[in-house]
Amino acid sequence: MIRNPMVILLIAKDQNDVIAQATLEYSKEDVSKTAHVGVLGIVVHPSYQNLGLGTQMFLVLEDIAKEVGLLKLEIACIEKNQRALHVYEKKLNYFREGCRRKNIKLKDGTFSDLILLGKFLAPL
Repeated sequence: MIRNPMVILLIAKDQNDVIAQATLEYSKEDVSKTAHVGVLGIVVHPSYQNLGLGTQMFLVLEDIAKEVGLLKLEIACIEKNQRALHVYEKKLNYFREGCRRKNIKLKDGTFSDLILLGKFLAPL
């Protein structure tokens, strides 16, 4: 859990419709042991996936993360979302850090692992 969080929200719209949103969450407290780490989240409407929109939103948030002094970013992704995992690992250079087994229960009653990914923004 992030103490005293700061959240940056990007929203993409097509006319009046929200088609995507991405967030960067980090601690405003320098005394926090994880104040150098930001957590990303993203949702893109299915009709707008595979167009590069999510990638562009992530790149903007990565630039903001660097500006505010973050050194590492993290994101979690369900294992069944192979397209997103491919983008995170191959296009955006995130690496797998761990896995939470059967952490997500899907609408059909099955379970999916939650893959934890990270990326260093500067050498540590």
